[in-house]
Order: sequence, then structure tokens, then C-alpha cells
Amino acid sequence: MGKRALITGTLILTLASFVTRILGFIFRIFMSNVMGAEGIGLYQLIFPIYMLAWAACSAGVSLAVSKTVAELTAKHLHQDAIRTLKCSIVLASTISIPISLFLFTFSEQIAVYFVHAPDTAMALKLLGTCLPFMATACCIRGYFQGRQEMAIPATAQVIEQVARMIVIYVFAGMFVPRGLEYACALAMLGLCAGELCSCIFTFIMYKLKKRKLPLRAATIP
Repeated sequence: MGKRALITGTLILTLASFVTRILGFIFRIFMSNVMGAEGIGLYQLIFPIYMLAWAACSAGVSLAVSKTVAELTAKHLHQDAIRTLKCSIVLASTISIPISLFLFTFSEQIAVYFVHAPDTAMALKLLGTCLPFMATACCIRGYFQGRQEMAIPATAQVIEQVARMIVIYVFAGMFVPRGLEYACALAMLGLCAGELCSCIFTFIMYKLKKRKLPLRAATIP
């Protein structure tokens, strides 16, 4: 069963990664047509800040959750696994909220003195609003990966990419005509919408799956 679960999980994640890459390829073509070369250039200036914030908020926590939950699930200590998830969300939120507040408060200064592109200030504000949702979703995905339920993290990846595309398609006519600053903000708005939808989906699946678990009293504080 362990080998079968490993093979099945690998295939599911591989398929999801392939679908996400295809959607991402289509998404980038659409963005370049909507935003133009300058808009894409501004978005690329912000992307390293996004990746740095993601790594600081959730990368290590998610891996730790996955490993710990796998060990606890193997011992049928499901309540301990749930408690581990809750603690990880608190930890990730404790890290992500100050970073969010920092980005939101000092977005103009970062845009001018660090990125050297004042038009990215609005996008940085939007980035600050989505970090807690991103961190929470990463923790819950780590929980499901630890339980070998790979279909849920895989589906969350696809939903995240689709949500980005829909939001940018719907709001392109409203944002892009207002100039580069709004075009760059539109790209970040799509990214934030994807993170929010991923967070909502994984949280709903966690609640549904939790009802089916044979829970006992937790053994860890």
C-alpha cells in the first residue's frame, strides 16, 4: 500500500504540475498581450520579492508539517496531526502578518528605493494583503501531503492558476487603460486571487476530511 500510494501521489503531482505549466504558459502569453512588455517587466521586478516573502512565510513550515504529519498518521495519531497543523498555521501567521504589514506600509519606499520603479507600489500593497492566505494554504497542503492525499494539493495548484487567469481576464479592461501602475497591480491582483482561492479550497477540504477521521485525545501539548 505504501508503494502504491507513493506511485499514485507522484503521478497525481506530476499531472498537476504539467497542467499548471500549460496553464502558466497560456497565462503568460495572455498577460504579455494585455499588459505589454513594460507591464511584464514591472511584474518581473516584483516577482523576486514575492518569492522571498513566500520562502520566509511558509516554505520551511510546510515541509516540517508534511514530515511530522506523515509520522503521526502512520501511528494513527490523527488528532496530533491536526494539532500540528494548527500550530503550524499559527507559526506561519506570526511570520507572515508582520511581513504583510511591512510591505503594505512601506510599499512606496520599497518601490522607489529598492525596486527603483515607483509604478510597482500598488502591486506591493496587494502582495502584502495575500501573504497570510498563502502561508495558511501552504500549511494545509503540507498536511495533506503528509497524509498522502496528493489529489488535494494538486487540485489546489490548478485552481490557483485558473483563478489568476479568470481575475486578470475579467478586470483587464478596467485596470490596463489606466497605465502601467494599474497593469502591474492587475498581475498581482490575479496572483492574490489565486492564493486566496487555493486557501479557501484547501480549508474546505480539510474540514470535510476531518469529519471522517477516527479522532482520539491528542498526546502532544
